[in-house]
Formats: sequence, structure tokens, C-alpha cells
Amino acid sequence: MTRSVWVWPIIICLSAISAAMVTLTDIALPSRALIAVWFLLVCPGMAFVRLLQLQDQASEWTIAIALSLALDAAVAIIMVYGGIWSPDSGLRALILISLVGALMQFWAAVRMRRKARGVVTGIDQRRPAHPIITRLEYFLIPTGTGLGTRALRLLLFSLGVFTFISGLTLAALVAFGVFTTLIR
Repeated sequence: MTRSVWVWPIIICLSAISAAMVTLTDIALPSRALIAVWFLLVCPGMAFVRLLQLQDQASEWTIAIALSLALDAAVAIIMVYGGIWSPDSGLRALILISLVGALMQFWAAVRMRRKARGVVTGIDQRRPAHPIITRLEYFLIPTGTGLGTRALRLLLFSLGVFTFISGLTLAALVAFGVFTTLIR
């Protein structure tokens, strides 16, 4: 188990906590905008892109930024169409999404560690996990080159392309909403 498996989930959790502290409270820091931009631009996407276990860091960063913008835009669209627009609530939703992704990374790291030790999934080592749980884990945490991994990678790539082509304006609106909250 390498140290790098644990670094990004910790960075995402700390970034979420710091973004919540500087934007949802009235703490006046000169780096307030940088913390918010870092979180909105990188953390929601990186929380899920790390699950793909890509070997190329340039691809990982590109897809993470694209997915972050897509998630920013998706949260903004849902809130606007739902009639519940609030920059604070949007940030809370993105923090929750990022923390779920970080927890999935922790879970994947523990599973890989247990698999390397030869520990079978489930409480009783003689009894395998339920097939539904095994399938759900396969689709939630893609670690191989199976159909689920390819489908998730294609979905994330398509979502990233969609974001850069048509959703960039909505992501800018979310960022603008957060910045107007920061300025107040």
C-alpha cells in the first residue's frame, strides 16, 4: 500500500473543510477566493477521477477539472430549476459530493489492501459476499479493465466534453455566485 493512495482523499477532505470555513463563516482571509476556486475547480472531480486509477497525471487532472465544472454546473442547474438557488447551499452540496467521493477512495484503498493480503470480502471468509454487493462494488469502484470500468470512463469523458462545450457558462455562474457571497 503506497502513501499516494491516501494523499488525495485527505487533500479533498481538508479542502472541503477549509472551503466551508472560509465561505460559510465570516472569516476574512486574503486567500479566501483562492481556497474557493481550488475547491470548486479541482476537488469534486478529483474525488471521483482517482477511482479510475489512471496512469497519466495530465489526463487525470484534465478529467478532474472537467468533471468538477460539470458537477458545479449540474448542482447549479438543479438548484435553479428547482427554485432553490442559494450559493451557500450549492457549496454545501458540492462539499457533500466531494466527501462522498473521498470516502469511496478510502473504501477502495482498504479493499485493495485487503485484496493484497488475500482477505475475502465479507465478514465470514468462507462465505463470499452477496452477488448484488459484489456487482455494486464493481460498478462503484472500477479497478480493472472490465465493461463497468470502460463505461464509467466513457461516461466521465463524455461528461467532461459536455462541460467544456456547453456547461462552462453555468459553472462560471456558480463561481460568480460563490464570489458574490464572499464579497458580502
